[in-house]
Amino acid sequence: MPESLFAGDAHELLPFICRSFIRSRKTTRGGVKGFTEWTNVTKARPLFRGHYQPHLPADLGFYDLRVAESREAQADLARQYGITGFCYYHYWFSGKRLLHRPFDEVLTSGRPDFPFCLCWANENWTRIWDGGGSEVLMKQTYSEQDDLAHIRWLANAFADPRYIRIENKPLFIIYRAHQAAGHPKDDSDLARRMSPFGNRRSFPVPRRHRYRCIASE
Repeated sequence: MPESLFAGDAHELLPFICRSFIRSRKTTRGGVKGFTEWTNVTKARPLFRGHYQPHLPADLGFYDLRVAESREAQADLARQYGITGFCYYHYWFSGKRLLHRPFDEVLTSGRPDFPFCLCWANENWTRIWDGGGSEVLMKQTYSEQDDLAHIRWLANAFADPRYIRIENKPLFIIYRAHQAAGHPKDDSDLARRMSPFGNRRSFPVPRRHRYRCIASE
């Protein structure tokens, strides 16, 4: 991965890899066991004339990210269309990780040989998947001890040669940065704790970015 990936005025494309396209005991939704986002895709119906629904998958079909061949095909397709790399959603709840099998296999196998980074989806895991405070299945909490455990886990991903870097700093995106450990405006505690650990593990302090979406807060 070149150190100057995002140098100058170049624009790079990093699509998010949403791991809710795999089945898990934690993905029951609306009473549907083994729910995946494919469930919603196939249920979509046109609401007005000319409304193209459902959007059914083309080249890769109803892929399952647990299948190595599907991940390879996804990377091949991304290369074909000029995609820079993938940004995998990362779910961490006080040391408990969810829907982690696809990324774990990417990390341990070295395949696909395609750049990636992580986005920490730090919000409550709810039955209706809205990140709110009702029907909570896994609650997102913060503490100094958990930050340190989280950093130790992240260090392994940051050390991967495929990990995307900006100015030689690993790119780490935080979905709700304002909610992180007692700091309503930023994620300075997590960043401060990363600094000495990063020096010991020979990687610079990660470059952190907030994730902003319309009508999120």
